[in-house]
Parts: sequence; structure tokens; C-alpha cells
Amino acid sequence: MTEKKEQVIQRLKEPRIISFEIKESEVGKREGLEPAGANDYLISLLNDTDQAMDVVGTTPPNQPQNRIKWFSINPVGRTCHQDVQTCYNNGNYSVIFAVPCADPAFDMWIGWRTGPTTVRAYGPWTVYPNCQLAGGVFPIE
Repeated sequence: MTEKKEQVIQRLKEPRIISFEIKESEVGKREGLEPAGANDYLISLLNDTDQAMDVVGTTPPNQPQNRIKWFSINPVGRTCHQDVQTCYNNGNYSVIFAVPCADPAFDMWIGWRTGPTTVRAYGPWTVYPNCQLAGGVFPIE
């Protein structure tokens, strides 16, 4: 069996923040996230902002934003106090969830609740799980 490579950094081409209106019942909880299995693709957050991120939204690629499925994550505050590349090289990021490495691609938003029915989120990233890699690191700058 070949050993998996490290996690790869995947920056947004055009960083942007989008506001979403959601219903409280639309935010679920992902189950079975820990411990990650040998065939899991780790999704990690490198947070270079002062805002703690606590929700993630996912949908199949190129789907309308009203189809996003939101779920809570453990809040991740600032993990980076230098430039993003240095923080990535030093491993200053946190795993926020994992998916089977053979899963299809999906779009992802990472954000925070601004009220009971509103979310502000960065994205979307298109995530391509890959069994040859340990996972992806997604920086918020």
C-alpha cells in the first residue's frame, strides 16, 4: 500500500463573502467525523481572520445556492498569524471534517452565524476528494 501524500492547499480564486438566509432547522450536525479513517479525505481550515468559523455548507458542484446543506462544526478561530504559505508549511490549520476519499466533488462554503437565521460564508471552493492525498487545506484570508 502506498503512503498518502500531505494535505494540499486550495485557495479561492476570488475571495468573497456571501450572506445567506437560512432556517435554524436547515443547519444539521455531521456525524461520525472522528476519528478519521485511513480512506478519509480530510477537510482542514487555515483561518487568517479574527472571525471564528462555525458552519460549513456543501452542495454538488454548480448547483443553486438555495440547495446548500449547512452543518455546524466546532468553532475554529484564527490559526494563522503569518502569511498563509508559512502557516500552511507549519501545519497551522485544523481538521473540520472528513469525507470518504472516493466521494464525488462538491462545492463548499465556510462561514459563521451572524444571527439565528443568517450565515456569512467564504466560498465556494470546489473540493475534489482524492485517495492519493491526505486531504485539502482551505485558507480564509
